Amino acid sequence: MSMAVKTDKYKIEEAIKNMYREEANKLKTPESIKQRIDERLISANERKERIKMFKKKKLVLVAVAVLLFASITSYAGVKVSSTTGWGNAEPDSKVFSDCAKFAKKEGFKIHPVETFSNGYTYNGINVSTNQAYDSEGQPTGEQYKTLMLEYRNENQQITISVEDNGKGSEKPANTVEEKTMDGIKVYMTEYIHMMVPLDYELTEEEKQMIDEGRLGTGTDSLVTEVSSTTYRGIQWEMNGLLWYGLSEDTAGNATGDLELMAEELIATNK
Repeated sequence: MSMAVKTDKYKIEEAIKNMYREEANKLKTPESIKQRIDERLISANERKERIKMFKKKKLVLVAVAVLLFASITSYAGVKVSSTTGWGNAEPDSKVFSDCAKFAKKEGFKIHPVETFSNGYTYNGINVSTNQAYDSEGQPTGEQYKTLMLEYRNENQQITISVEDNGKGSEKPANTVEEKTMDGIKVYMTEYIHMMVPLDYELTEEEKQMIDEGRLGTGTDSLVTEVSSTTYRGIQWEMNGLLWYGLSEDTAGNATGDLELMAEELIATNK
């Protein structure tokens, strides 16, 4: 690799970090949250050799997964306020039979589904390493692994994740519906990300949704209209493992797909 290529690579990495700092400063969130975001960026410098590449879409989904699920857990009574995860942006493998190998390596006893009855088909697996932090930004508990299985149906994507995080879970704050599937309690969650103009004034309802963890906002000088993206999630615990699914609800049917896939996974893994 030439020196010019190496220099460009470092410039790109620094540009990405600066971009996230700028976006964090635009968020309508408490200063304590912004501080924790910056702390995570600083600590990321120490881990940059572990990160192989960045893909904006996958990073957005990981961030949303944290917003959907990370605030609901605790270690021995210590509330978890944030979770940082790192791994490869590209799938570690696209061969379905490798799922069993990765699961066995991490000590997970699971039975993945290759193709669901709604047409979603296995497209790859990632293994991420995660660390939880308390409200003071201090590490809480040991690092743990998450298996993330990606499924696709034409241009739609759903990610099913499973982890043994060593912490108990509670009902997510942004739960919109509770169900019982084959004796297992399941929580449906919702998170909306809204882009707004610089002079946008939040309504009282939107402020309440932010406080409840159901809404996040971002802004930019190029944004002239309000736009939003809705993410649907589903979560359940089974056999000592935490499972959750995540999908961007572009077609308006993500909830139904997530419920069906959860039902089939629960039936297969009980």
